[in-house]
Amino acid sequence: MKKVANSFSRMVLALTAAILMFSFLKTEAHAANDTVVIDFSKGQTYSLTSEEFPVFDVDESAKLSPAAKDCFFLYLFTDFFEPEQFSFTKTKSGYSIKFTDVLNQNPYQALYAEELTTYIKEKDTEKESSILKINGGSSTGTYEVTINKDLARTYPRKTISMSDLLSLAEQAYGIKAIDANGDSYLNVKIIFNKPNSSFVRLNSNGTVSTFVPDKEFSENGASYKVTGDDEVCFTGLTGKTAKSVNIPDTVVHQNISYRVTSVGKKAIYKNKKVKSITVGSNVASIERQAFANNKKLSKITVRSTALSSISKNAIKGNSKKLVVKVPGSRMKAYKKMFKKAGMSGIKIKKMK
Repeated sequence: MKKVANSFSRMVLALTAAILMFSFLKTEAHAANDTVVIDFSKGQTYSLTSEEFPVFDVDESAKLSPAAKDCFFLYLFTDFFEPEQFSFTKTKSGYSIKFTDVLNQNPYQALYAEELTTYIKEKDTEKESSILKINGGSSTGTYEVTINKDLARTYPRKTISMSDLLSLAEQAYGIKAIDANGDSYLNVKIIFNKPNSSFVRLNSNGTVSTFVPDKEFSENGASYKVTGDDEVCFTGLTGKTAKSVNIPDTVVHQNISYRVTSVGKKAIYKNKKVKSITVGSNVASIERQAFANNKKLSKITVRSTALSSISKNAIKGNSKKLVVKVPGSRMKAYKKMFKKAGMSGIKIKKMK
């Protein structure tokens, strides 16, 4: 649905004209990146006031705050795809315009915008002041699209065109991307709540591809379970066991990087070959019997300074020669933690 002509719409049209008028004065520069990233993962709302809105001078968009730039970009972005839901409401001192642009249904991903305009009387004149706010509501996952000539054919718009978005990306973000064929394009990534729960991509032909990450997976001889947006639990070993086991700081699966923040129950249990284990710097908890009953285990190196929980019997039944090395800054705290976990007989030393 086409928006009602309002102060922001008039400003957008003015800016569009200015972009087209002055674009030939700008020298071409290939940007190091090609993506505008908008982050709603922490429930952000981006806002822009009529006082800071760049109306006539294209260069003014570069001077906006990062949040104002993102709000301005999203406003043109929603106009490019045409909002599906729209409402106009009069208020005591002005009016409110709300519109929703549904990007995808499953998972639900949408942009919610409101322009609140207030009339302020000053002496014999009436001043109009507006504020635009845009957020992602309860949307989840990550939405991606490439704005190029193929998509422009699929979504021909009368108000905001592909060239408008590309020009704004260049002026506001310094992005001017050219593909192998010499054509201009722009990648847009919108990150909602729980960004790794699913990845949605709008293809140039108008179809949607949805990618749901694995909840459990194996990488480099180890198994993991996803426990958060960017967190996994180390749950065990797969395949042939080496004498030394390294629980990494991070692991990459399906092009998603996860922090390894915990070691699961019986992750390395009754193993006849393992002699040493290294615990990564992001591990915050070690669960019950995680490293128990490994008769040849003689050394555990804890690199993490964030360890806050060690379950009872996590290192029970190992060799009496077992030595646990920990960061010097956490020596005192970790000694108490291991003792409370029932492992007082294990030697704990400062890591070099």
